[in-house]
Amino acid sequence: MKAQITTNQKSEWIQPDYALVHISEIMGLENAAFDEIMVGNCLDQLTVALRNTTMSSLIGKIKYGGKIILTGADLTAISRGVITGSIDIEAAQNLIYKNNQSISSLELMVHLFQSFGLIIKTKRLVNLQYTITAERPLSGEDHG
Repeated sequence: MKAQITTNQKSEWIQPDYALVHISEIMGLENAAFDEIMVGNCLDQLTVALRNTTMSSLIGKIKYGGKIILTGADLTAISRGVITGSIDIEAAQNLIYKNNQSISSLELMVHLFQSFGLIIKTKRLVNLQYTITAERPLSGEDHG
């Protein structure tokens, strides 16, 4: 089973073989039931404390050996873009403040995933967005 987490009822990022799950419904999902969970920019819309609690809950919903894919705006890349002039202040403000409460960075989210015991499989930064794929280790597996 696969799930895509969203903050609105109509996600433009919907994948055909994924169940669309509103972020407020995470706690009601069965533990260790999902082979894969995709999380778009919706975690950026939560406070830091709520983001971390939500991540912990999401990880519990992934089967051992399953994966989570997280995408978000990268604050470091946005800042670098402003400094180099490749992005103007208005565009940066729109990316940072539009519906967001806890915009993060690739490295910070990698660290958060690792602190929850996940194994990082891939991490990439394209333009101003990061994408991380991490795996929940099999029970008892050493994850470094």
